Amino acid sequence: MSAEIGAALADMSFWSLAGVIEADIDSTVDVSVVLSVALAGGNGGMVTRTSWDGTETVRGWRVTATDVEPLTEAQVFAAYCTDAMTGEPIPPEHGVRYAAGIPLT
Repeated sequence: MSAEIGAALADMSFWSLAGVIEADIDSTVDVSVVLSVALAGGNGGMVTRTSWDGTETVRGWRVTATDVEPLTEAQVFAAYCTDAMTGEPIPPEHGVRYAAGIPLT
């Protein structure tokens, strides 16, 4: 990665209801890769994991070149509770709430 791109990614911020969230370089690169693949005609997925008052919530979206579609609660749960290598179910994480993605308009 060039120094210019690295510096630009390091300065990326995201907005939330709680205000601006400064993203670390690894998270920023991950977001950039998913968006780049989707814009190039592929498909990708994004999840957020938030913590509020001791409860963690996971939400997810399907990303394509033309749309960002929220996943249902069942789809988010299935994505997190299925072993990607074997397809076998795995137990949900204790204290994590799996929720539908919020429509992004």
